[in-house]
Amino acid sequence: MYITHGSKWRARSAQSLLNELEFLKGRFNVSNFYFIDDNFSLDLERAKAICRGIMERKLDIKYNFHNGLSIKTIDRELVQLMKTSGCTSACLAVESGSERIRNIVYGKNLMTKKIFEVFSWFKEAGIPTVGYFLVGAPGEKRQDFEETKRLLAKLPMSLVTVGIFTPYPGTELYDECKKNGWLLEDSFENRDRVELFSAALSTPDFGPKEVQRWKKELYFSFIHHHWASLIKEMFRPYSVVNKDAIGKFIGMLKFKPLDS
Repeated sequence: MYITHGSKWRARSAQSLLNELEFLKGRFNVSNFYFIDDNFSLDLERAKAICRGIMERKLDIKYNFHNGLSIKTIDRELVQLMKTSGCTSACLAVESGSERIRNIVYGKNLMTKKIFEVFSWFKEAGIPTVGYFLVGAPGEKRQDFEETKRLLAKLPMSLVTVGIFTPYPGTELYDECKKNGWLLEDSFENRDRVELFSAALSTPDFGPKEVQRWKKELYFSFIHHHWASLIKEMFRPYSVVNKDAIGKFIGMLKFKPLDS
């Protein structure tokens, strides 16, 4: 977080944000918003004040969190306030079904019990969710991947997005990967951006082709276990299943997953 965002969290006040929403709605009749915030609920009371302010000002807007929300900072009251104030969907960053990968490798400090709680709160409130997952972490084994598959199968969500772990220059994980010779190319420092679509590592536990297959296998698993909710979501107003998502799934269907 320090590498990409700096050492200090600077938040706009709830009042400032509400004033801007009110201006945009009144002046330009803007009714739909993306909240591009890496941790909207870091200050839980601020997040709730924003939701309450939207209702108190009778803004009558719709909004979602395309950038993803931190699961560990969410409580049930916030989810209910989000629903009442106009939230139409939320993306939740799970990363891995393996607590070893999630908490020791990624350092998320997020337990599986909390993940289930938050996804169930969103389902209870009627807010569709998109689960964000990663594969190909340093030290990830097939056993860890199977734990991710099992978690993905059980979570009540409307869509899934699977990325491939890419180490950021300047982080401990990047230094570890470079030291062990796991980087497929040693030019990350010269990139304008770090993407999550291509395999970045080759380790004793997996190669680039294997991790690409893991990614496809998770999409197959999602379709297998959540096809009913996926079809239902396609016909919902403000659906998270857009043309890009449909194209991604069609692309996945062209590949046969690995036998487990």
